[in-house]
Amino acid sequence: MDFHNYPLDKKNSPFNPSDGDNYFAYCNIFSYLGNYEEIGNISSPMDERNRFFLGGWVLSIFKRYEIIEDGKVIFTNDNFNDGHIIGASRLKSVQYAILTSQQQEYEIPSWGANTLKTYSIQDDSSHLQLKLFENADDAVEYAIQLSKEQHMKCIVAQWFADIDRH
Repeated sequence: MDFHNYPLDKKNSPFNPSDGDNYFAYCNIFSYLGNYEEIGNISSPMDERNRFFLGGWVLSIFKRYEIIEDGKVIFTNDNFNDGHIIGASRLKSVQYAILTSQQQEYEIPSWGANTLKTYSIQDDSSHLQLKLFENADDAVEYAIQLSKEQHMKCIVAQWFADIDRH
């Protein structure tokens, strides 16, 4: 798995259970974990930090909630309620997504033979959109089953912010 080289002085993968930093960016590949000041408050495509996240039209910022491996919760973010509720986002309420340690592949009818390859679980009715959950418990339950079936790690994370870059 490749990572954007940001934050520059940190190299902790979002899939590693660790206390401390819990924000990460995803734009075709993941950033390393950072804190709110390093990652969570990016809100503009003009932000100089945006240059570290090449590829993809949308830069998504996530806040880790839990990590699941082979059907078991192996990490819970005890600092999830850090006072930052939601960033600059098209979402109007807190919602949760699932990101995976193994690439997922989705057929997009209008793409012909090409497929969407991503490390996120996509919506069943629109594979170009993330599958979102209104509460963390539903996302965790889904991730536990998925992780068990595919023998992989899943991150349940709040979709904290998104930056449209096109």
